[in-house]
Amino acid sequence: MLISLSRNITLNDLMMMLKKDSSKWIKKNGSAFGDFYWQDGYGAFSIGESQVDAVTEYIRGQKERHKTLTFEDEVVVLAERYGVVFDPRYLWTWRPIDNPLRVVVVWGVILSGGGVALATGF
Repeated sequence: MLISLSRNITLNDLMMMLKKDSSKWIKKNGSAFGDFYWQDGYGAFSIGESQVDAVTEYIRGQKERHKTLTFEDEVVVLAERYGVVFDPRYLWTWRPIDNPLRVVVVWGVILSGGGVALATGF
């Protein structure tokens, strides 16, 4: 998902709204999702406008890429590639739910000039 974020909304507010609305949506899909919750926090990378096409293509390739690389491993690779410091003990705080509907996990890329690209992992 690629989003251009208005200067009138913070990334934190966007993520709060996204998590709130998607939690409501998923819980409407049945009692099996009653315990669903988002992990605390989120991740974001900055990019320039000149990188929008490259990020779009990267997102388009996720389904194929995730056949051989897990989303979790992909996040670690990206963080290491771009020098993002993280503590692996706190990177993943969700618990799995036993249901065929996969939960969408969101990772972000902040665009210069107030935009944000959210790369979803399935």
